[in-house]
Amino acid sequence: MGKNFQVGQCRIYVDTEATIKYYESLPRISENCKCDDCAYFESNVTKKDVRLFGILKDMGVDLTRQPNINPDGICSIGETEKYERSYMGYYQIFGQLGKTQKKASTKSEDGEIETVDFYETTDDTNIQYKIKSDIDDKLTFDFYLECERK
Repeated sequence: MGKNFQVGQCRIYVDTEATIKYYESLPRISENCKCDDCAYFESNVTKKDVRLFGILKDMGVDLTRQPNINPDGICSIGETEKYERSYMGYYQIFGQLGKTQKKASTKSEDGEIETVDFYETTDDTNIQYKIKSDIDDKLTFDFYLECERK
């Protein structure tokens, strides 16, 4: 079943059913990697009130699951100047980018939107993410997240 989403000024059409089925078949993050940082991401960070995480959940993503592709899945970057923890990674959905008025975007030669960049900051988190249009009607949400302010 398809559903339209609005992320900032960007419209996205998502096949939520295909996205849910995709994530049901994937292993948990802690099954891919046994380190404490990945376990912490799975059990704690995915539950944080991060706008991107809420949007992805609504799109059918299970934030606790990733393809078995470490080190390219969820990866701990460690402590930063202002935050106790930082991570980078990505989530995929089945869908397509629609129109956007956002200036932080790139387009292909034929005018199709290829990427859109976003930045969000709350009291406890800082997140940057890029939505990329991939082949086979997939979108990738690459992110860099800092959390647990010092």
